[in-house]
Amino acid sequence: MTSTTESELPHSAVIGPFFFTRITLTLLVAALCAGCGSAVPPAEADEDRVTLTYICTETGAVERGPQQAWPYLNPTTGKPTFVLHLFSPQAGRWIPVPPPTAMGGNPLAMRCPQTGGPLSTEGPEPSSATLRKTTGGRSVGSSAVRANVGK
Repeated sequence: MTSTTESELPHSAVIGPFFFTRITLTLLVAALCAGCGSAVPPAEADEDRVTLTYICTETGAVERGPQQAWPYLNPTTGKPTFVLHLFSPQAGRWIPVPPPTAMGGNPLAMRCPQTGGPLSTEGPEPSSATLRKTTGGRSVGSSAVRANVGK
């Protein structure tokens, strides 16, 4: 076995002071490029998404889906009347949620105006009994939301 000195080795075999820095930067750039692809999210990610309930303030039509800006257009009426509703287990009814511009903050953190209890994204199928309750002949429910529609 013969011994070679550093000066006898080819230039590429000598580990210079920037060798590890170059390797680290190369691996970092490769990792960033690999993460920038348009990968399709796994099916489990779809199951983790919250499904919200949107109810038309004019027709009572119900749509369920992911979070989106509201009120949004009802194709049947041509008006922006689909509004996010959350269910109040204590009151047993769906509560219309004002648009974020009207209330500020996270709409999912809103409390029931009738009981003060928490609201839920899950509840029974909306019906006329769970949408509006009447008190003294006056309808209680989405009138406050209707006032904010289009603003």
